[in-house]
Amino acid sequence: MITEIKKKPSIYFHIGLISTTFFLFSTSNFFHYPIALMSLLGVFLYLRGGGAERKLFNKCLLLFLLIWLPMVFSSIDSVNPERAWKTTLLYLHLLPAFYYVSSVVQQRVAFNFICKMLALFCFFL
Repeated sequence: MITEIKKKPSIYFHIGLISTTFFLFSTSNFFHYPIALMSLLGVFLYLRGGGAERKLFNKCLLLFLLIWLPMVFSSIDSVNPERAWKTTLLYLHLLPAFYYVSSVVQQRVAFNFICKMLALFCFFL
């Protein structure tokens, strides 16, 4: 495990960014900053990526659409359409963030650490 981290020291940045987001969920608005950074990094990864990354993005897109499309359909005939569409469209920034997290956890070291951080977060929640 240590040798894998020594090979890719930048993994600490990615692990720290994702872990920080979990702990900032306890604040009212600060969690938006790491999510915005993850969204930008997700767009960068998508534009830089090749064939394997496109397959991962297609899987992420499918999972994202399973959550987002019902929001779109319910916004069509909502009581407050302005607020519903605002919320629905704001969720679009989560797609590149989801792709970024999916790309990072492809590495076993990151996956193990983030799972431990998530368990710790849920334990103290």
